[in-house]
Amino acid sequence: NHKPTITPLTTLPSAHCRKHYIQQNEHALLLDWASTSEAVGDKDIFTARIEALLACGQWREAAEMARHPAAAEFEYDGGAVIETFHILSSGNESPNVASTLITHALDQARSAKHHTACTALGYAALDHALYPLAACAFSTAIAGDACGPCPLDDYMTAARRAGESAATPMTIVATRARSHGADHSLQKQSIYLRLLCGDELERAALDLSTLKKATPADPYLKFLDAFMRFRFSDHPGAIAALLPLPKHQWHQGETIVISAMLASGGKMREAAILAGKVTGTGIFPEELDLLRASQSASTEGTLLSSVLR
Repeated sequence: NHKPTITPLTTLPSAHCRKHYIQQNEHALLLDWASTSEAVGDKDIFTARIEALLACGQWREAAEMARHPAAAEFEYDGGAVIETFHILSSGNESPNVASTLITHALDQARSAKHHTACTALGYAALDHALYPLAACAFSTAIAGDACGPCPLDDYMTAARRAGESAATPMTIVATRARSHGADHSLQKQSIYLRLLCGDELERAALDLSTLKKATPADPYLKFLDAFMRFRFSDHPGAIAALLPLPKHQWHQGETIVISAMLASGGKMREAAILAGKVTGTGIFPEELDLLRASQSASTEGTLLSSVLR
């Protein structure tokens, strides 16, 4: 019945892993409860700790642990995945070599339905700026593992940076959200993607209504409510629902959507100022289409022209 004091890890390799640590506290708890030295005395704990490292995106640490003499004693074999992490840990590989290694390991992990390995490969690809590979690995993990960790934000980042259409993550996230009704982050992303793609709007409206009853103070729901009105061509209602803009760490794709809503309500100068904060990197094509549409429909379209260029 001993309950250890839980303290956050401070040596994760990157910011997206730190965020994932917070979101997936079950794996993080295991990492806090059982150090490598404690795990070597028990095969099940040893294996579970490596899997927890993979699920939390700590692929370098997982590779290091798999080198431990106990790995041979317990007959732990991570196959091509662990071997790939061993090689990538040196940091000397070219992007082409890293891409080949990760692709091969991902094929094996997918065939074995080793979804935590797919998650770790997604983080390795993200660390090497191989965004299409990262998106593929994360989508495989999310779609295939009904109970495991869901690196949703990192998947969205990878999909945007890879230049994917929002329709691909929409299908994957919506499917997962239907089976995880209590996961509000999944539900919100599913609603956003369906609004962005203009797909299943009536269902998205019902889901949004349910979320608003559960967490009425959530600032992101105010944004989704405004976006919903915008999609149903209620532009004055969208502006009224959106303003004042709630405090939130908006992604630049969401910033574009907000700018498009402001432009649709005639607030062109505010729209242009907001759109001017967008760098243009990591945006779904559907998000950029909204900005183009808002410009072409406006009599003051030149305010947004520099952003589009």
